[in-house]
Amino acid sequence: MDTGNRASETGDPAASVIRVLHVEDDEAFADLTATYLERDDGGAPLSVRTVTDPQAALGLVADVDCVVSDYEMHSMDGLELLEAVREDHPELPFVLFTGRGNEGIASDAISAGVTDYIQKDTGTDQYAVLANTVRNAVSRRRAHEAAERGEQRLRRALDLLPQCVLVKTLDGEYLLVNESGAENYGMTPEEVEGRMESELVPDDLVERFRREDEQVIESGEPLYVPEQHVDDEHGGERVEEVHKIPFDAPGTDEPAVLTVVADVTESYERRHRLAGAATRIGDALAELNADDTDVDRLESILEDARAYAVGDCESLGDAE
Repeated sequence: MDTGNRASETGDPAASVIRVLHVEDDEAFADLTATYLERDDGGAPLSVRTVTDPQAALGLVADVDCVVSDYEMHSMDGLELLEAVREDHPELPFVLFTGRGNEGIASDAISAGVTDYIQKDTGTDQYAVLANTVRNAVSRRRAHEAAERGEQRLRRALDLLPQCVLVKTLDGEYLLVNESGAENYGMTPEEVEGRMESELVPDDLVERFRREDEQVIESGEPLYVPEQHVDDEHGGERVEEVHKIPFDAPGTDEPAVLTVVADVTESYERRHRLAGAATRIGDALAELNADDTDVDRLESILEDARAYAVGDCESLGDAE
């Protein structure tokens, strides 16, 4: 039996129609339940589709927002239906609405992952309770899905950045790491997140980073480190520019720090080469004032300095 769509459409996203699949082998009770649910005006409108065969319901769950099921039915009971639904739809709200209530069934339903459990009554108030239960369950799921979509968009944006971005608790647990950050450890973000900094970073750096993080959290102010020298994964050294700010990480009450690290090794080396060129030019100019000037040596110094300067200017032009 299919009661169709009795709910009116609405343009308000906050009141979007909730599609309910009611699995009930008593057709008269199923029709009565659908009528009360669709007339209920306590929130977002409910559109109820009723089926009497649990097996048929399994082919419809992909297109609904919530399943409401009886417990005692002919081909399978409500818990068996719940277990079958959970195989492919582990997060779909599922409400057991049954006339047979006892602690054993309730316990089994909770273990199987039921969203809520309501015992049938003789009055009409039960339908308002059921409608409210369905709305709350769907609202929680939609909010969770919206948060997940937001997190996915954020992660995609972070993974596009060349800088290392990470969120870490004061104890050193990685809560979030982008791809650039994980690559510093030769790992994926999923492999880094949840691990402790002490597992991946030398002890001396762990202590230094912890002191910096404590300073950020205690002061409530950002910390800027213009040049941080660390060993790279190839046995060399890289120079990093570090920004740290206090961060309220979702899902935890622990204080956390958001860290953004930029690899500035190339610009650091360019600055030092240019400084070397300036020193050579200064030496050459000083010798120009000497009485025993060696012209060939001066030309050599100036040529070396010019090569340094031209090479670095070209590098800067390429970088732009």
